[in-house]
Amino acid sequence: MYYDFYMSGSLIRMFHASKNDTNFRVLDFDNVEDKMILFEDEKGIIPDIILYGDIHIQYMQKFFNKTLVNVGSVGNVVENLNHDENIEDMTETTQAYYTIIEGNFGSKERQSLSIQFVRLPYDIDKEIAIAKKNGSPSLENYILELTTGMYRRNKSK
Repeated sequence: MYYDFYMSGSLIRMFHASKNDTNFRVLDFDNVEDKMILFEDEKGIIPDIILYGDIHIQYMQKFFNKTLVNVGSVGNVVENLNHDENIEDMTETTQAYYTIIEGNFGSKERQSLSIQFVRLPYDIDKEIAIAKKNGSPSLENYILELTTGMYRRNKSK
């Protein structure tokens, strides 16, 4: 459920939502104590950097000499918590987001390491056409997410 590796002297751990549970969510606005749960390890192997993606909101935070990075989402970004239905052009929010981490893979020696966030426009109409053609489940909610960046469970307006 997770993958550990060294890069430029940092132990990096990658997983979807958390190390042992794909449904456990840590949000960008959660308190630091809740975020530190992601670094806990029953074997005492504590990573320096965590990369995860479950919440589809790209962000990075440093605390207690650790770095927490949510890598974003390629094709289903849901970072718009303050949705305004009067805004017609959502292209800044609805781009594909991904993260590049660069360094010396496998090296335990401290060296240069970089984390870069990338936003990339893509053809949302084509994605919707493919989803319709394939009979994707929850299609209307999926279209809402793709076109507005508003997560289907936050549909309160």
